Amino acid sequence: MNIKRLIVLITFLVLILMSVGAVSAADWTVNPGNSIQAAVNNAAVNDTIIVNDDNGSSYTYTENLIVNKTVTLQANSSNVNIKGQSPSMPTLSINALGNGTTIQGFTFINSTSAAIYLDGASHCNITGNNFINNTDGILLINSNNNIINGNDIQSNDNIGISILNSSNGNIINSNTASNGVMGVFIQNSNTNTVSGNTVQNNGWVGICLDNSSYNTIDDGNIISGNGEGVYIVNSASENTITGNNIEDNTGNGINILSGATDNNITSNTAISNNGVIGVFLQSNNNTVTGNTVQNNGWAGVTLDNADWNTIAASNIISGNLEGINLTSSSFNTITENNISGNTNIGLSIINGSIWNDITDNTAISSNGIGVYLRDSSINLISGNTIQNNSWVAVCLDNATDNIIGGDNNISGNLEGLYIVNNSNTNTITGNSIHDNADTGIYIYSSTGNYVTGNTAISSNGVIGILLRNAETNTIASNTIAGNGWAGIALDTNNDNTITANNIINNPLGIYLINSSADIHFNRIVGNYYGVYSEGNRTTDAINNWWGTNSTPANIVSGAIDYDPWLVLSIDSSAVTVTHSSTSDCDITADLTHNNQGEDTSSSGALPDGIPVNFTKTLGTINSQATTRSGKAVAILTSSTGSDATTITATLDNQTVSGVFRKSFSTIQAAVNDSHTSNGDVIQVEEGTYTENVVINKKVTIKPATSTCSVTVQAANTSNPVFTINSGEADLLSWF
Repeated sequence: MNIKRLIVLITFLVLILMSVGAVSAADWTVNPGNSIQAAVNNAAVNDTIIVNDDNGSSYTYTENLIVNKTVTLQANSSNVNIKGQSPSMPTLSINALGNGTTIQGFTFINSTSAAIYLDGASHCNITGNNFINNTDGILLINSNNNIINGNDIQSNDNIGISILNSSNGNIINSNTASNGVMGVFIQNSNTNTVSGNTVQNNGWVGICLDNSSYNTIDDGNIISGNGEGVYIVNSASENTITGNNIEDNTGNGINILSGATDNNITSNTAISNNGVIGVFLQSNNNTVTGNTVQNNGWAGVTLDNADWNTIAASNIISGNLEGINLTSSSFNTITENNISGNTNIGLSIINGSIWNDITDNTAISSNGIGVYLRDSSINLISGNTIQNNSWVAVCLDNATDNIIGGDNNISGNLEGLYIVNNSNTNTITGNSIHDNADTGIYIYSSTGNYVTGNTAISSNGVIGILLRNAETNTIASNTIAGNGWAGIALDTNNDNTITANNIINNPLGIYLINSSADIHFNRIVGNYYGVYSEGNRTTDAINNWWGTNSTPANIVSGAIDYDPWLVLSIDSSAVTVTHSSTSDCDITADLTHNNQGEDTSSSGALPDGIPVNFTKTLGTINSQATTRSGKAVAILTSSTGSDATTITATLDNQTVSGVFRKSFSTIQAAVNDSHTSNGDVIQVEEGTYTENVVINKKVTIKPATSTCSVTVQAANTSNPVFTINSGEADLLSWF
């Protein structure tokens, strides 16, 4: 080779190595004193540029970098700093030509703009960098599918990471963000994922979603020590917040404000120890499920002017001043939560909140008040366990037309239900209200309420139901038993109705103080006094069952009009004629007549379900039947060949009996029997009966059913088939 040409080639290679420092065709190094931008400009697409420190000591490169090709820009150690030569411009910018670029391991300092700015760049990887004392750490505008991972973004004046203006599908993972205003800000951008980050001690908000949808904040973010933890505003919809630890923020843990709808807050391990509220909703159609919301300064969950939200599925809400608060919020569902150990109130529904469903919560317990309704209407409280609250299980204060019903278990509280201050026309039904220290239900200065169909108002320490200065309320079809002093107490009341209740085994069944009421069709049994009245008002207490057919005079006290009273009788008006060996008939224990013989069934009836015991001397019969519309019906099966049987029916302290023969093989035998009386019905089962029947009683003879075929033909064809000598027998046309 020509010597001169060889010297020129060697000189050219040395110059390249001295000016740029490339170590191979795709690897470049930049040393202190050199320009990173020059390396970027000279590098080819997909080249790697290694930026060195000062032989192990810190070194700061001062330049504003523009990356307009795909490269990997990597610091050789954590001692490599970059600050902008023009601090008001981004320190490092990547545009669309730099898609797929990686920036790794640098410390970005002292920019009065953003340290890293992605402008229309996609698939970039910003990883393992430090950002200190910049105005903003990382800014993405119209940049998609980038990864921001493992960066330490602290002490920046404004925002740690900003994802703006249709920047979609980015992953923000395992970063630390602690800055002057916000940790992470996502605006007008969708489908981003924020996971596994530590977002702490930001001056205003940890993570903010503004007009952004389908984003996910998940997988163990620690969001603590900020002014607000998570802030979702302005049509930010269908975002998911799950699996995070959101604690110790000065204000609220999670805020979802007006216009931000259909968000899902689920399975966060802790939304706790925040200064004001754990979860604050001021928007509609959000779901809060499976979270632990504890020890927040005021409320665990607050809904303020928020409708159609669901708070459900095993949220644990405890240790807050209030568990859940609904203010001016409607059509929400709160179900299957554990709301326990909150200082003041477990669940409050106030200020015009309507049509909310509070159902099937496993525990609303150990709070000051379990459920508090004020100035709110048409809410449903059903199927909840409301126990061991230090004052009241359920309080209604100027709350109307609500339903407390459907198998609530209300027990172990000081007071069960507390209905006060013009809380009118509410319905309390289907509950078990028992073992409360004082009163089961207290109604004060409220009218038109219905206490009906409660399975147990029992074993309360003092009174089952107390009405004070309360009128036109109805107490009907309840079981009120075993309360410490009175089953029902009325203090200075008029025009209340007490009907069809089981009032049993209280010292005082009904206690009236300067009160009167309409008391009818109750079973008042086993009390020391059935009704005890103080004052000069007369109470109408006719047509009640007092446990015996005898006068109840010795178990009433005061101005009580108790006569007539209901009595127990036994009857069966149907007689059966059959070709079979046995037949069935109804034996009725009847409580629809009073001691004056009047049929009271058109005016009312005793409560259904009262057990009546039956015995017999022949045949078989149900040992027990329960009342329905004042009658208990047992089925007697008897033989056509047997004698009459004696049936007894026993209810409380009264036993009645009757002798009946109800099964015959011929119509004539049924008519002739001494136990067949005027008014009886002789039912003839299907078949052909050959006999001449002579009738001398007022009986009705008819087929047993409208579909069975019964033929009666004369045994002696010279005589009529039926001869009516006396009485007014009714032979129905289908014979």
